[in-house]
This record gives sequence, C-alpha cells and structure tokens, in this order.
Amino acid sequence: MGEFHIKRIVLPSGKTVEIVYYQASDGERPVSDLRDIEAGAELYVRRLELCGGCGGERVHPTEWNEVEEMRWQLALRCPDCEWRHTDTYDAHEVERFDDVLNDATDRLIEELDRVTRENMNEAVDRFRSALESDGIMPFDF
Repeated sequence: MGEFHIKRIVLPSGKTVEIVYYQASDGERPVSDLRDIEAGAELYVRRLELCGGCGGERVHPTEWNEVEEMRWQLALRCPDCEWRHTDTYDAHEVERFDDVLNDATDRLIEELDRVTRENMNEAVDRFRSALESDGIMPFDF
C-alpha cells in the first residue's frame, strides 16, 4: 500500500491549506496511471520553470487556481524578461514545478544565511578593531 503525504501551504492572507498526496508504493499504480498505460499514452512533463521568451530558469507563478480535479491554471512570469503566460497544467507537472521552486527557495535561504554570517563577521571584526584602538567612546552610545 502507498503512503500519504501532507503539504502545508501558507497563502498570502495567512490562511494555511493542507494538501494530502497519495504516493503509490513500488509496483502499485494509481487507477489513472493504469488507464494511461493501457491507452499507450506517454507521460510528458513541461518544464514550467523555463521562460518561453528568454529561456531563463527563474519563471515563477503569480496566480494559481484549481480548475478541475488534478488540473491547475497557472499564471507564470519571468523576472528576467517580463514574459508572462497563463495555461492549464496537470497535477504531476505542477507538483514537479513546486519541487523545483522549493529547491530554489532552499538555495536562496542557504545563500542568505551565508551572506548574513559573512556580514556579521565583518561587523564583529570592525567593532573589535574599534574597541582595541580606543575608537569607541562613551558618547558613541
């Protein structure tokens, strides 16, 4: 039997939405996948993070709405060339895009942490140097 996963999304309004995903275990396929295989359909996933204008990899959603079960309408924007596009995508495409966005967010957070530590180290070094050279006086506080 497969596993259920819960994903929490915090909307700009502050409201939290929980989405429950079912992940089939090895050898087990959801009914919709069996129909696709029987029909000979091939799974094609569009790379939503790629810009249709400049080819950049920083496309992000500006709006999203579930239009029917397992289909989402996304309004996409590229910050590099201001390309915009709205289309309807299958759930597996949106889930993959969500994973790409989460990975990018993690990388940004790591970089922010690195830059913050670097800046704090520089500030501490300057403060220590000022203390050692009597560059700080009581009236500085």
